[in-house]
Amino acid sequence: MQVGVYIDGRNLNYDQASNQFDVGGTNVTLAQVLEYDAFGQVRWPDDATRSWAYELKEWQESTTAIQARAEAKAKSTQDRAAAVQMVTKGLSEMGQQSAFGHLNAAMICPHCQRQGSVRVTHVTQKRGISGGKATAAVLTGGVSLLATGLSRKEQATQAHCGSCGSTWCF
Repeated sequence: MQVGVYIDGRNLNYDQASNQFDVGGTNVTLAQVLEYDAFGQVRWPDDATRSWAYELKEWQESTTAIQARAEAKAKSTQDRAAAVQMVTKGLSEMGQQSAFGHLNAAMICPHCQRQGSVRVTHVTQKRGISGGKATAAVLTGGVSLLATGLSRKEQATQAHCGSCGSTWCF
């Protein structure tokens, strides 16, 4: 659709389907058209058509600003999701460390044969029956059993494989 005439007589056209201007078949941008107008190189059929061109510029600028805000918001959302994922991973790592101890990179899991996924910690285990405690129970008529129990306590190392989930002591 013809919207004006360039100073040398070529038609200034606007294609609504592609949102493109052309001067005599040569594509030009809206900014170029408005620059030509500023230098008095475009004759508009009326003031309404000229106003339409400037309104089109404002509309494009507002659309660009809205797009930029939407893209910034999407990036912000992606950044937040990545941060949440990192925090969640860190908390999971901290939870595993507090539950199963520190990661021993050299240890190999005897169950799945993976190296670098085994966590170890020191634990106190009850094992078997302590001879001394059994003797005390006989001498006190069983009253000492309530306070101490019969099993003896030993220090051990507990290992947990993060790959296969096995837990064992040695």
